[in-house]
Amino acid sequence: MSIFLSKVLVSLAQLFINSLPQNLAYIIGIYAFNKKKIDGRNFWSVMVISLASIFMIRLLPINIGVHTILGMVVFILLGVYFWQIVK
Repeated sequence: MSIFLSKVLVSLAQLFINSLPQNLAYIIGIYAFNKKKIDGRNFWSVMVISLASIFMIRLLPINIGVHTILGMVVFILLGVYFWQIVK
C-alpha cells in the first residue's frame, strides 16, 4: 500500500470519527448563537461543505496550527454566506 493511500484512509477514518461530531457541534453552536431554527437543507449543505473542506485542508502538507486557522476561516466564511452573521 502506498504512503498516499494509507494517509487518505487514515484521513477518512478521522473524518468520520473526529470531524463529523466536531462539525456537528460547531454548526449547532452557530445556530444557537444566531438564535435560528435548524433548516434541514441549509444544515446538510453546510455540513457537507465543511466536512469536504476540512478533509482537503488536512491532506495539505502544512503544520497543525495552520490547519486550525484555515478551518476557522472556512467556518467564518460559511457563517457569513449561509447564515448572514454579519449584516
